[in-house]
Amino acid sequence: MAVANADLSKLRSNPAVRAFVDTVRSYLAFIDSPPAPEALPRACATLLTRLYEQGMRLPDAEPSEEDVATISRPPSIELHAAIGERDVYWLVLDPFDANGVVAGSLSEDLTSVYEDMAAPLALFDREDEEAARTAVWQWRFNMETHTGKHIIGALNPLHALETGTSA
Repeated sequence: MAVANADLSKLRSNPAVRAFVDTVRSYLAFIDSPPAPEALPRACATLLTRLYEQGMRLPDAEPSEEDVATISRPPSIELHAAIGERDVYWLVLDPFDANGVVAGSLSEDLTSVYEDMAAPLALFDREDEEAARTAVWQWRFNMETHTGKHIIGALNPLHALETGTSA
């Protein structure tokens, strides 16, 4: 269900949108300056969990004709250093297919989430209601597709790194 036209002016003041935007800003800052390796798993898992939960609560909005630019950002040297040699992990792409095990990359997951959050944020920050509507639509769409998969994929190795439950 789309946000009614009368509610569009309230989109920027919507508590779910405001909380999500704050978390997006925190996540981008976190990836731009990652913490020391021993602090990364817990801090990152906490941010990703919050981002996922809040992203799934975003209101439904119809996009305008605004284009959401793509942001391409290679994983930073600092992020690689913070993750260390445990960057590659195994994951199942289709949880209902036992044959779908593939290698994943924690740094690529975190960078993909960054890219999917940063581009709509630039649009949202334009202070234009049509741009805000498109940004919220894009975030919600990304969360239900690409971004959500990267967040879920990254949480398992982050949890293993934090708790020491990996071999």
